[in-house]
Amino acid sequence: MARDGFFRILHVIRANDKTTRNQLRSTDKLAPIRNVFESIISTFQMAYTPNEHIIIDEQLVLFRGTCLFHMFIKSKPGKYGIKLWVAADAKNFYACNMQVHTGKSGEAREKKQGLRVVTDVVRHMYGTGKGVTTDNFLQVVN
Repeated sequence: MARDGFFRILHVIRANDKTTRNQLRSTDKLAPIRNVFESIISTFQMAYTPNEHIIIDEQLVLFRGTCLFHMFIKSKPGKYGIKLWVAADAKNFYACNMQVHTGKSGEAREKKQGLRVVTDVVRHMYGTGKGVTTDNFLQVVN
């Protein structure tokens, strides 16, 4: 595809309804791209069956644009971007599921975030007998 043609399409394409964007954004920071993001994730899950071991970790996707959940993580090489929680196959690192970290949803700090993240990203694999490995932050303690 020609570059100019791509930019013409990019200029007019929308991932959500512009009239309801502000209403949805008040309850969901990912609302403008939620449908597209979930469609991509469901395609990942349909296209591949992971091996017996799954790893879950955070990933910072470098991004310097304007975004409600843009993050600064001092310890990362890129430092600025969008934080994802990713469940991937331990053998070939194929992403089986992802969740965007959109920050706080109110004034209160989330408790047991690690447990919630692990539960959410492996929910579609529940009962399959796969082993899940996480780092210390995501460590699930009963």
